[in-house]
Amino acid sequence: MATTTRQVNLDAGAVATDPTDLHAQRLFWLLPRFTRWAQARALQTRLGGDLSLQQLTVLYLIRTEGATLSAMARRLMVAPTVLTGIVDRLEKRGYVHREHDPLDRRKLRLCLSDEGRRVSIVVEQALVAEVATEMAGLSPDQVADLGRGLALLEVVFRGLEAATPSDQ
Repeated sequence: MATTTRQVNLDAGAVATDPTDLHAQRLFWLLPRFTRWAQARALQTRLGGDLSLQQLTVLYLIRTEGATLSAMARRLMVAPTVLTGIVDRLEKRGYVHREHDPLDRRKLRLCLSDEGRRVSIVVEQALVAEVATEMAGLSPDQVADLGRGLALLEVVFRGLEAATPSDQ
């Protein structure tokens, strides 16, 4: 991907006119909109009980990436103290426990309990099913276009992640 940063000059409320800038601006606002929907649905359906989307995200990341607390804080772009509070609350409720890393006993790994794994999977499956139901109204060509667009987004996100320094 690009190694230089484009300068996009937009006054407050302005809309980009260059197609690349326009798509970047749309994406910038689309992702939080999707996150707000997911948060609202997760709370409305109560499939995750009263867990917040942030807590559900932590359960998902532990399930799929199995990270240390410090690595997960970097991944979520929150201070380690913020994540510690989230994990402490999840641990008190029996969704998460900490274990020493077998390769480095100084590190603690976050692990899901059976209930934490169950809740994480149930909520993910329910939200994915709702999105799939909404997408079922698209034509086969639109579904193919969406697939190509999502593949391109993955490329863009990998480039952004690779260009973002981390203190790992």
